[in-house]
Amino acid sequence: MDSNIANELGSRFHPVVFLRTDTKPENAMQPRAGMKSGCVMPYFAQAAVKGRTAVFDRDTFLCAGASSGLCFGRAYDRWLPGGIDTFAAFFSHGLASAKDPELYEKVISFMPEKRQEMFRTGECMHYSQEIARKFIEEEMPNYDLPEKYAVYKPLAELKDGEVPLSVIFTVNPVEMSALMHLAGALPDGNGMVCTSRASACQAIGSEVVRQGEKDVPSAVLGFTDLAGRLHSRNLISNEYLTYAVPWKMFLAMDASAKENSIFQSHVWKELRKSD
Repeated sequence: MDSNIANELGSRFHPVVFLRTDTKPENAMQPRAGMKSGCVMPYFAQAAVKGRTAVFDRDTFLCAGASSGLCFGRAYDRWLPGGIDTFAAFFSHGLASAKDPELYEKVISFMPEKRQEMFRTGECMHYSQEIARKFIEEEMPNYDLPEKYAVYKPLAELKDGEVPLSVIFTVNPVEMSALMHLAGALPDGNGMVCTSRASACQAIGSEVVRQGEKDVPSAVLGFTDLAGRLHSRNLISNEYLTYAVPWKMFLAMDASAKENSIFQSHVWKELRKSD
């Protein structure tokens, strides 16, 4: 698909779509079946930087957070011994937050050495184990969609008849500002963005699906998940964030981008001269 926004924005990164399908893309990257350690964001980064396609199914989504982000349902209750209690401790202060320290320590002992310290100290994203558990059970979007595969691929590779759930731009602050102006200038526009404590893959997947259910959706700002950023830093440097929108919102923005938009303004042209 040719995109007016992509042409006008001139970003160094490919716009990427997240979609669900029952047809497996040919020549796509995919993690090995049964792997239970890793992050899907480097696969997204490959799509954004190198134009590659990545595919995942229920045996290859790598981590519990990605199960939610890719809309395969919530896996926190079955991924590790201790279930949600273990993840709630990890999302807060690790071993110090664990309801069952002996079990939590045992979980750590079976992990690769480079991950053990991260789990022992926790991600410190929540004040307490109780607050983290409430976030998992009540606040985190939870979608279990029926299609077999989840796919990241460049927007330019989108085929006729394919309907993405999310269109993701990897942007610097100036590019993000332009997209916010573009969205805000729509007849029912909302130039605001929302953020959450969700993981990086949820901020380009399930969080955007939730926004797509609203009458006036917002874009979702992502890569605020430091762990996801750490996994992807060799491909996407620290000054970039993701700006993801539901498909219908993208179509409205893209239609408005070619004429009389922020991209044709004097301010945008002057900013681009300094790039």
